Amino acid sequence: MIKGKPPGRYSENELLQVASEHCMVSPGNILLIGGGSVLPQISGFKMLRPRSEDLDFVANSEGVEALRANASLLDSGTIGRASGEFLFRDCYNGVHVAVFPEGVRGFRFSEPDYLNSRQVETESGKVYAVGPELNTALKIRRGSSKKDNPHIYAKDAMDFATMVTGANIRETPFDVKRWEEYMKRGVCRDCLLGEKAGCIEALAYGATNLKTEFRKHVYDKIEQCRNCAYHFCRK
Repeated sequence: MIKGKPPGRYSENELLQVASEHCMVSPGNILLIGGGSVLPQISGFKMLRPRSEDLDFVANSEGVEALRANASLLDSGTIGRASGEFLFRDCYNGVHVAVFPEGVRGFRFSEPDYLNSRQVETESGKVYAVGPELNTALKIRRGSSKKDNPHIYAKDAMDFATMVTGANIRETPFDVKRWEEYMKRGVCRDCLLGEKAGCIEALAYGATNLKTEFRKHVYDKIEQCRNCAYHFCRK
């Protein structure tokens, strides 16, 4: 456990330190996903909702083998399988960590997904993270594929607004065509939402949490996503 810190109370830099230590075991083969990749130093904009206290990663076969072989990481816990899918560790330095091998709950990562990852220099070390387009698709998939009460989580809508705003500030705008490819590849086929392009309508909620000067850009991206979704949505 990080010295002097009770469980579940870590600064952004402490979380990023753990993220960097994992990513750098096999650079480019272990990617930060989920709420961790919305941390301000990764997204480029402040989070609009409370910070996640755990970290999720996806790793290809090379990354998985590197983690298994890394004794310094294994000292703090054990790597094994949960639900037939996770490579997991209860905690590392007090931070809960999960590593998904090859993909996330049925969404399989391809080699280009690793090649298109973002290398971010943070105050706590280099982190390899998925881009906002793939992270958005994964967040949509998590809620839209729930068998009981499928819906888009409010925190994921806020994360969308965070990531789109941050990407614009970094002058690397959210790429709607790339997002569309991810949606077609492994999200829409498992969608249980009853409304056509319902995921996009739910994402619009996130923009209401932004200051006025940032809203227009997010609403513009939502409209672009909506126009794309109406062409490929099966509803």
